[in-house]
Amino acid sequence: MRKTTPLEHFINRINELNEKIYNRDPWHINYVDRSLLTILNNLEKIELELIAYELGIYHDYDITKEDLINILIEKLPIYVPLYLKNCDRSALYFIKRLLNNNGLIRYYENDHNLVLNLRYTGSFFLVLIDGKRYILMPEEIQTSLRTLIDASFEELINHNQFVVDYLYGLLNYYGVINYEYFVNSISQHLERQELNDTWYYQGIIHFQKKAYKRIETTNDKIILSKIIYKDLISLQDYYRSYNLKCKAITKEEILKLGKQRTTDTQTYKDLRKLFMEYFAIKSDDVGLVEVLSALTNKMKLGYTFIECINYINQYFIFGKDDKDGTIDFLNKLVNIYFHAPMYALKGYSLNEVKDYPNVYIPQININNYLSKLRYGNDDIDDEDELED
Repeated sequence: MRKTTPLEHFINRINELNEKIYNRDPWHINYVDRSLLTILNNLEKIELELIAYELGIYHDYDITKEDLINILIEKLPIYVPLYLKNCDRSALYFIKRLLNNNGLIRYYENDHNLVLNLRYTGSFFLVLIDGKRYILMPEEIQTSLRTLIDASFEELINHNQFVVDYLYGLLNYYGVINYEYFVNSISQHLERQELNDTWYYQGIIHFQKKAYKRIETTNDKIILSKIIYKDLISLQDYYRSYNLKCKAITKEEILKLGKQRTTDTQTYKDLRKLFMEYFAIKSDDVGLVEVLSALTNKMKLGYTFIECINYINQYFIFGKDDKDGTIDFLNKLVNIYFHAPMYALKGYSLNEVKDYPNVYIPQININNYLSKLRYGNDDIDDEDELED
């Protein structure tokens, strides 16, 4: 006989208690916390950690029992009803992974009229329209999700703006584009690529040149964030999730420990060299110093890559005829942003961080991470594949 998991035991316990006391849905959000705290307090910390792990609720590595209970009280009323309502756990899996920036998500509607896919490599939501697969914009996806997951998703959106932000961040910026062309263009291209630090970015460049000729422009200028490969967002979130294992650092602590002047950092020097190369700016230009100082501070304070790109867009935008230059610039910017050790992005010098072992995070080998990722096109029939 299969052994009951800590999560199942916990759910059974709170169900029994609530049914005896309230004689109604034990997970109603209006009163679930009345007995939740009592039960959680009676569990050992390891049991709480196992419950959080099984539901995909992430927390700091050295979190106290009290803080972990506070997290569970907030999230369990959302997670557990989804866990109970969906026998295949797909909706729960979808929601919890959106919340935690991790994993491979699939949701299949019962009649298969709607299919949603989200992968680290090639983040997209797939839908079927008139028998053809397309990628949808965020507004349409949110409407579909509210329908599919009834009130649970609506409630989740209302109580957690991060879900909305994450959805918008992952979805493509191109509008509705043909799914087969998208996946096949990138998949076939990647098969011919050697694994290196930029292969995950080159795929979207190849697609952009071949399948999508019209880059969105404003006043004849290319908007950088319109051609950013969405996997970079997930990669940034991977950095952040990795950092959750260590002590959290506040902005005040970062500023206090950041003894170097911004213009003395290696990140600043690398950015200055890059901008001088592409924008023909003198190294002592006051505007450049101001922009790059602000940009490096944003990187130190944990701004996402897309947020930094949006900041650059305010000051430096390529001409629409300079596509190759734009792509080269972005590739080099990616290297500066993602190849810096995490402690540097948090404003520490190497000497400072040696005194704070709990916050030291070595540089993550992007190759090792990306080597585990592959485009998945198992939802495409062989006869649907397009020629290169």
